[in-house]
Amino acid sequence: VPGDAQPRPISATASPGAWRTGRLAFDGARLGDVVADVNRYYPPGVTLSSDALADLTVTTAFAVDQIEPMINSLTRALPVAARREPNGHFVVSPAGE
Repeated sequence: VPGDAQPRPISATASPGAWRTGRLAFDGARLGDVVADVNRYYPPGVTLSSDALADLTVTTAFAVDQIEPMINSLTRALPVAARREPNGHFVVSPAGE
């Protein structure tokens, strides 16, 4: 339930300082927060086509230069689809839309 988030320990694979080595790691994070962090490192950007997608939760870790594989993994783990535009920008939408 949004707003009822409880703190939880970070998993062994999700290090809070991972960004220092070029990796981003999230454990039960909101997709909107993941996208906001990705956009700090990926200039073409990632956009969620619906505000409702922002509240989906995801656990993931990836190198900041591996955005496309991370987006592809989201489409397998969440009910989302992704489209890559010619300029490299990704648009993430609800699956089937």
